[in-house]
Amino acid sequence: MKKYILTSAVVIAITALILSGKKIPMIFPPDPSIVVAQDESKIAIQNIIDMKYSLAAAILQKNHDKLSGDFTLRRWYGRALMHLGEWEEAARFFAIASYDSTIRGAVDADMERLRFLDKDGSHLASNLGLWERLKVNYAGGIGVESVESIGAGAIATAIPSRGSVAFWSPSGKKISEFFGMGRPSALAAHEGKVWAADMAGERVIRLSPDRGIEISLELSKLNVHGARGLDIDDDGFLWVIDFGGRRVIRIKQDGTLVSEIGRDVLRAPSAVLCIGKEILIAETELGKVLRFDRNGRLLREYTNPKLQAPVGLEKISDGFLVQDKNGRVYILYNEENGFLTQIRTKDAPLITSKFGIAIDEHENLWWGDGINLNTSRRVPADKPMHIVNILRTEAKRGLVEEGRINLLVSILDENGRALDKLDDEAFRVIYKKEQIFPIRIENLSQTLSGRRYALLIEASDAMLPLYDSIKKFVEPFISNLRAEDKTMVIEIRDTFSIARDFTYSSQLIEEAVSRDFNRVSAIDVKPAEALAFAIETLAPTDYGRAIVWLTSGAGIDDSAVLKLGRMSIVNQTPIIILHIGDENRMLLEILAKKSNGGYFRLFDSNYREISKLLSEIKSGRYRITAPLTLPEPSDRGKWFDVTCEVRYYTETAFDKLGYFAF
Repeated sequence: MKKYILTSAVVIAITALILSGKKIPMIFPPDPSIVVAQDESKIAIQNIIDMKYSLAAAILQKNHDKLSGDFTLRRWYGRALMHLGEWEEAARFFAIASYDSTIRGAVDADMERLRFLDKDGSHLASNLGLWERLKVNYAGGIGVESVESIGAGAIATAIPSRGSVAFWSPSGKKISEFFGMGRPSALAAHEGKVWAADMAGERVIRLSPDRGIEISLELSKLNVHGARGLDIDDDGFLWVIDFGGRRVIRIKQDGTLVSEIGRDVLRAPSAVLCIGKEILIAETELGKVLRFDRNGRLLREYTNPKLQAPVGLEKISDGFLVQDKNGRVYILYNEENGFLTQIRTKDAPLITSKFGIAIDEHENLWWGDGINLNTSRRVPADKPMHIVNILRTEAKRGLVEEGRINLLVSILDENGRALDKLDDEAFRVIYKKEQIFPIRIENLSQTLSGRRYALLIEASDAMLPLYDSIKKFVEPFISNLRAEDKTMVIEIRDTFSIARDFTYSSQLIEEAVSRDFNRVSAIDVKPAEALAFAIETLAPTDYGRAIVWLTSGAGIDDSAVLKLGRMSIVNQTPIIILHIGDENRMLLEILAKKSNGGYFRLFDSNYREISKLLSEIKSGRYRITAPLTLPEPSDRGKWFDVTCEVRYYTETAFDKLGYFAF
């Protein structure tokens, strides 16, 4: 037990209190059991960093009640459970940990990754309505209001103070800017060009990025008083808001009036959105979004107690967005239930402006605030471009004020397969909200040497009579693997394979292995536990890794397939199944598919075919080294978030990989 010693300063303070006649406060030394639990939990966290998830989970489970108020510890417990295939429990601990605002971003990244990995993830929390704020470095300070995406990452902006519309490339370079308008108030893209509503000039104008103004349609002859907004339907007709006339008109691209809607209903229309054969109108004065058919029949009203004065509308893949005058944005994905939620960043509600919003082809959200251009990236609600996990981090001291951070990052595609072709330019590391550079990237997936396989052979009565046949297959199989890569490691005795005489009875095998290698015996009666241990054993391997399992199919069930499939995906360890017989064939095929492995009937297959599959397995891991400014002395021991990002889709968008505090 630790001893607690009163320092001289404490003695002096107590003496002073006695002489003053004041009541001496009670001094409670910390509970020794809590101190022990805290020390053990630090060991558990290190075990997670070292990918020893079972050891970590056992420690954290034992100390959970003593440290129930530690949200960071709950997040670590969730990470261990995630890698052990206990995803429902992991989600529960992540949900609790998210109450701590200081680690909410990290927890959200964990939860997002977990939900994406779960192919049946309807029971896990959704990130619907979550956008991550990004910084853009162009169109700043020039009075940007309305914004429109014109495809391929390019953006058009209306700048009323200059009477102009400007076009920007994905990298932020100004392509062109065209003047001569009164007050461009809204933009709508169509076939690579932009239509602008000129509210002061009572006209709509078509512009192209290279030639400028191509068409100008005068609206005064149609008695339009204030062209506030516009959109274009599937047939190429323009729907223009006549703000002063309290209506929306439909015109051809030559300016011919076709029809009008809303005159008897609208009070202050501010935005229009065409969705198929129907029209949505944001009604600022009424505080509603109104849905009409093209003939003007009112179909539906959408309201929300928090929605005050809608000013912007945009279509997204699973509904539409409504921008309020106060800058808040709401997402409607279920038309029967009304507005679901206000969209958010990871830490707070997302606040835009009052000048309208735009959505590009990747569902990045754009808006102008009267000064600058702004954007937020949508956190995908179904499948990401990349599923990323920072597996290990290590901060090392170098010079007096500098060090370096090493990150081991795994990257999967939406199907859980390793991504092995990202170049160095795809990554960046953020520390204290600043980008660290230069960084060095080592693509471990591209390295063919150093792969590690676990060969598991079932020890059961069904397999014993086939020992000679199995041996004739396994020996050339291993030789063929080693011929392809002489540096690979094939774990046989040190993992689970029975490197013994199969003429023993099952009982004798169990007795023999229980004396010196008790995990082997689990294969005979508990194959799921043996496979789980094999996955965890291979997880720290930075290069390609896989399990080859020779089995009769005995002792496997639905719950085992679910857990093992999850573990194999999150730890990037495919399972190659060599099946003898027909027992549980369907379950084994499902497990092989879930793990991105392969299923073979042992005696119907050629060992070269299986070796070829193994030789194509990639690790999906990247080692990132970045220089790091060491914390100030007062910050030593504190946790700081390090964020790793990878570029996707366009050169200006980044996909958040996750957080790791150290």
